[in-house]
Amino acid sequence: MMDFTIQMVMRMFWYEPRLSIPEFPSTEQRNLNLGFVQKLWTPDVYMMNLRKSVSPQLYSPAISLNVFGDKRLRYSKL
Repeated sequence: MMDFTIQMVMRMFWYEPRLSIPEFPSTEQRNLNLGFVQKLWTPDVYMMNLRKSVSPQLYSPAISLNVFGDKRLRYSKL
């Protein structure tokens, strides 16, 4: 069995048609308040055969939430 360590940024994209936002071009993005994350459905992520997961301990969370004009969301986390 081989063990290794990796540090990565997780970035997820999905469409949320129920989101009510002012219209703007689909190529543009807007930052959303991180408190809004708890009000949204977010995909569940599973990593097969993962033995251990550790999140970095930072003074402020390394998370961002962006919305595009076509109601596509991007959630990024360190």
